[in-house]
Amino acid sequence: MHRTRSDRKATESTEEGVTQERLAQARVASLAAAEPLAAALRETLSEASGVREAVRQEQAVQAELGEVVCEVGRFQEQHQKWASAFNDLHTAIKEIGDFENWMKLA
Repeated sequence: MHRTRSDRKATESTEEGVTQERLAQARVASLAAAEPLAAALRETLSEASGVREAVRQEQAVQAELGEVVCEVGRFQEQHQKWASAFNDLHTAIKEIGDFENWMKLA
C-alpha cells in the first residue's frame, strides 16, 4: 500500500498532536507528584532553619514594643505634669522673693 504525501503529513500531524498531549499530561502528572515532596521540603526547611521560631519571636518583640511605646507615652504625660508643677512652684517662689524685696525697699 502506497501512502500519498498528504496522508503522511496528516498522520505525522496526528502523531505530533498525540505526543504533545501526552507530554502535557506527563507534565501535569509530574507536577502533581512533586507537590507533596515540595511541601515536605518547605516544612522541613522552615523548621530546621528556625523560621517559625524567628517569626514567633518577632511577634513577641512587636507586642512588647507596643507596650513600651504606651509606657513611654504615660511617662511623657507625667513628665509634663511635673514640669508644669515645678514651673508653677518656681513662679510662686519668685513672686515671694519679689514681694520680700519690695517690702524691704518700702
